Amino acid sequence: MRTNGKRILIVEDDQTLAITLRDAFRAEGAVVLGPAPTVFYARHLIGRRGIDCAVISSDLPGDEGEHFVTQLASSGTPIITLSRHANAHARVQKALVRPVEASAVVDSVAALLTVYPDDNNPIELKSERAVKALGLDDNPHMRVVRIWTEAMRRQADEQTQEFL
Repeated sequence: MRTNGKRILIVEDDQTLAITLRDAFRAEGAVVLGPAPTVFYARHLIGRRGIDCAVISSDLPGDEGEHFVTQLASSGTPIITLSRHANAHARVQKALVRPVEASAVVDSVAALLTVYPDDNNPIELKSERAVKALGLDDNPHMRVVRIWTEAMRRQADEQTQEFL
C-alpha cells in the first residue's frame, strides 16, 4: 500500500478513466478527492484540506487546466498529467500519455510521493499553501460552497459504502 493515507486529487473529464483511477488508488489505501470532471469542481473539493498529489487531465477544455496546474505547483503539490499528446506543462513532475493503465498512474504517484516527502504536518501546511495559491479566501460564498461540496462528498461516500 504505497499510497496508503495519501490524499490524491483526480481531475479527469473521461468518467471511465476517472472511476478506474479512483478505484485503483482506493485499493492502494489512498484518500481520493474526486474524480472531479472540471477545474471548478476540483477547486471546491480541495477546499482547506490540502492534497499530497494531483492527477490532472491536460486535455480539459479551455485554459483552466493549465492555470490550475500552475497554481497547484506553486503550492508545492506534486502533479502528474494525463494527455493524449506528448507535450507537458513545465511545472509538472511527470506527464503520462494516454492510453495509460491505472497501475502505471498509481506507480508514478507512489514514486513521486517518495521524492516529495511530507512536511512535518502535511495536511495543515499544504492546505494553507493551497488556499493562498488557489485564491480560496474565507468569504461567505466559499463557505457555502465548501459546506455543499462536503455534504455531496459524504452522500457519495455513503452510497458507495451501501453499494459495496
